[in-house]
Parts: sequence; C-alpha cells; structure tokens
Amino acid sequence: MSALAGIILTPATPWRSCSATTRQLPRLSVPGAAEPDEKYLERKVWTYWLYETAWGHLNLTNFDPAAKDNIMLTGWFGLHVGMYMLASGDRRYAEPGSLTFRLNARTAYRHDIHTLASSVRSNFEEAPFCLYPCEPNWVYPICNHYGLASLAVNDRLFGAGDVPEIRDRWLASLDAEFTDESGSIVGLRSSLTGCASPSRRRADVRPFMDAFAPSAPGAPGRSPATSCATSWARPTAASG
Repeated sequence: MSALAGIILTPATPWRSCSATTRQLPRLSVPGAAEPDEKYLERKVWTYWLYETAWGHLNLTNFDPAAKDNIMLTGWFGLHVGMYMLASGDRRYAEPGSLTFRLNARTAYRHDIHTLASSVRSNFEEAPFCLYPCEPNWVYPICNHYGLASLAVNDRLFGAGDVPEIRDRWLASLDAEFTDESGSIVGLRSSLTGCASPSRRRADVRPFMDAFAPSAPGAPGRSPATSCATSWARPTAASG
C-alpha cells in the first residue's frame, strides 16, 4: 500500500498530463497481470450480494453488486483496478462494460472503472454517515478507507476531482461517529440504530490517509497522538 500515496499524492491530473517522471514508471508486462482484478467478476465471487440485498434491502429485483451499499466490493475492486491502471498504463477498464458482472444468460450488470467510482461517490453523498455499509446496515470504517482511496486513484487517473468534494464530510464523520473516547476507530456501526461495536483489531490506516488526506493529523510529519486516523484500533493495556 505504500505505493498508493507515492503515485497519487501529486495534484489530480489525467495520465496524459502527468510528469515525465511519473510516465516513466515501469509498466506491468507480466502475462495475466490483470487476472486478480477480473476475478471479482466471477459469479461465485459476487453473488453473495443476491442474498445480502434480498434480506437487507428487501430487494428481489436488482442484484447489481455495484449499486447500493456493498463498499466491501466497490471500494476494494475500484482501488485494485485503479492501481493496476496507474502502474501499467492499461486503459481497458475505462471502456463501457469492461467490468461486467454476469448473473445469467439474460441478466448482466455492465460496469467499468468510471461507474465503480460513480457508485462509491453517490453512496458517500447519500449516506447519513457519509461512510456507508458493506452488507446492508453495517458500516465498517476500514472498507470506507478503501472506498475513498479508490476515488483518490480515480482522481489521479482521470482528474475527476471527487475526493475534494467528499473528504471534509467524510473525515468529520469518521471523527464524530466512528471514533471512540480513547481515540480508536470503532469496528463497525449500524446505519439503522447507530449502535457501534468495538474492535480489538490493529491495522494502520495511515497509508490510506496519506492517499486522500496527507495533511490530516496522523499523516507523515504530523503528530499521530491526537488523530483517530492513526490506527484501526489502538492497543490497550488489556490487549498488550
């Protein structure tokens, strides 16, 4: 993940106007390098969403996994595809329908890197907490870090400018709604009841913050002591 901030910390501009240094980054030329991205499209990988949206949204008609909620797919998938595109120069996933989720012979959900980014942005804009759910109702901050980082990559690729529009509200919600009294990020929160669950997991989220909010507390050169961005869950005396 350290490559993430290194590639996209510069102002968001389309690839064609990047600096000569950036354009000279080595391209991926290993056969099958895009396969990890395309595995997300396999039916056995994403059709869990048929059941999730059925019970969570009472939805029995539209099973598009990149529509409402499901940032555990769109955030991660968008970041992986975008990072591959940045590193390789390959633009196939910008083509309409290049990332299609096929349910059966009659039904397919056509997507590409642009529609994935659009889904993440619209969900951020519409969600009461800004951060939005993975499976219906349950909001996991770590997946939302992936989601905002995917928009940062998309901004870097295409100059979309989404992160500046979302970031302030996103960070304010992370601090006010997803940070406990000790300064640790809560594990998850219900979008329906507001109830939160603590987490004992420890994971440094600063690489994500470096990508979309490098000047925030906890980023390089800033004191991490006062920032909820420092860690997914800070260690306590009880946990060692």
